[in-house]
Amino acid sequence: MKSTNSANWILVTGTSTGIGRAATFTLAEHGYRVLAAMRKQEDVKSLLAEAEDVEPRRFVPASYAAGEDPGEVARR
Repeated sequence: MKSTNSANWILVTGTSTGIGRAATFTLAEHGYRVLAAMRKQEDVKSLLAEAEDVEPRRFVPASYAAGEDPGEVARR
């Protein structure tokens, strides 16, 4: 499942915990660029702390407000 196109991004929502968080790291480790979306800004700090072990850094964490379209976060 190794990505050969580093220009493409994958949007993963619910990356604070559980499957969304695990998917974020699995995809990044396989060479994908990941936009990791979550609702709570404080969870961004937690994700970044855990990400220090991921090389190269291949994701961008982003928080979004309740009711906001995560796809809109990706377009920013």
